[in-house]
Amino acid sequence: MFVGFVFDWYRTLRRWRGWGPALTFAGDILFSSLALLLLAFFLQRANFLAFRLYAFIGVVVGLLLYLRILSRKVTHFALRSYGVFDGMSRLVGSAIAQMIGAVAWLMHPFYEVLSWLSILLYRFGQAVFLEAARSGRRKAASWWEEHFPPHRDG
Repeated sequence: MFVGFVFDWYRTLRRWRGWGPALTFAGDILFSSLALLLLAFFLQRANFLAFRLYAFIGVVVGLLLYLRILSRKVTHFALRSYGVFDGMSRLVGSAIAQMIGAVAWLMHPFYEVLSWLSILLYRFGQAVFLEAARSGRRKAASWWEEHFPPHRDG
């Protein structure tokens, strides 16, 4: 019955999301692997992995009973819960986007002042230090030439 429950959740998720054929195939392979592991776990717990016919008949009868009695209710509940989760995630996402927008709006004047100050400091540094850097480079090059003249053969 547990495998049927997991299958219903997987089936409703697949229908709700509208997966294409390739993703559906990959999901079916993944679900089949998970179902096999679940069945092996339950068979190991019940029969110590003694594969007897009654174990497989019990699995099939349990699945059929689940599909007949509980499957519709679980499917309905799963689809409704997906809708609730989707609505809540959109609500939370829009609230976060609005908070980020509010913070950006509040920070805009400070950003403008900082932008203006950074341009001012850049221009100030350019005016004051650029000529000093250029003359310093010439002075360093002349000092280097004076102390380490190039070797000339001749």
